[in-house]
Amino acid sequence: MCKKRKSKFQKKCLTIGIILIFTSTTIGCAGYTKYAYTKGDKITLGAMIVAKAADVGTTIYALDNGFRETNPFYGDDPSPATLIISQAIITGLIVWAAQYVNSDNKKVLFGVPALFHGVAAAHNYKLILED
Repeated sequence: MCKKRKSKFQKKCLTIGIILIFTSTTIGCAGYTKYAYTKGDKITLGAMIVAKAADVGTTIYALDNGFRETNPFYGDDPSPATLIISQAIITGLIVWAAQYVNSDNKKVLFGVPALFHGVAAAHNYKLILED
């Protein structure tokens, strides 16, 4: 069985995503104050990561079982790599931006995506169970 090779675009996105994730807390903007993470910020960040992983995981499972993606950004049948890489890049950017906002705004910055991805994961799970 032949495996589909990754495109150059996917390789570039993966590289950029990895760089963003690992350097998100070390790169700074001159003149802006960095704010520390509180315990609540870390919990909200964890919730966002778990919700994103659940959304991507249920989406990949659904796509492998005959469903189609409804997000127009991805098209009808995105590869698992496309879903994972795009969410890694977005998460890296959110974490990078969060270092420059206070704790209340961090909770919003992490909480809103956690809510939307959590709802999407629950919806995906419901559709999978109904099939």
